[in-house]
Amino acid sequence: MKIIKNTSASYEYVVSVIFVSGNKVLMQLRDNKPGIFCPGYWCIPGGSVEEEDIKTAAIREFKEETGYQLRNPKLFWIEYYRVTTERVVKAYRFFDIYDNLQPISCFEGQKMKFLTLKEIAGLKLVPGQIEAIKKAIKLAELGINNPKVHEIPFNEK
Repeated sequence: MKIIKNTSASYEYVVSVIFVSGNKVLMQLRDNKPGIFCPGYWCIPGGSVEEEDIKTAAIREFKEETGYQLRNPKLFWIEYYRVTTERVVKAYRFFDIYDNLQPISCFEGQKMKFLTLKEIAGLKLVPGQIEAIKKAIKLAELGINNPKVHEIPFNEK
């Protein structure tokens, strides 16, 4: 995991992939283990950036968690969130569209499932992901293959 130090916090880089199939998004039910971030919550698949660029990390993490080999995930969203006083995450969100050819498995977490926004709204969801999910669905609907990256600035407060 890459950690970048600045004057007030350590930044960790993470990636996730919003994987769209029609009007549904692939969601992962996280393990319900003490000590992990948001145990038992639903989230978009992803993980930490290692010694690699962010796109490679997104492809690797998605394959590790689902067995699916992404072809061309598109970066469209960057956001920061504070986990603890000393720990801030910089999250890179990618999206891609399911080709319905490769199977989807669940190699991390309790299960993977394609869900609609309405179904997602009723779940215990990792905070901060719903807006990126909505944007990814809209980009997929519009067939946008080269999206402008939306970055939400980090607020120190």
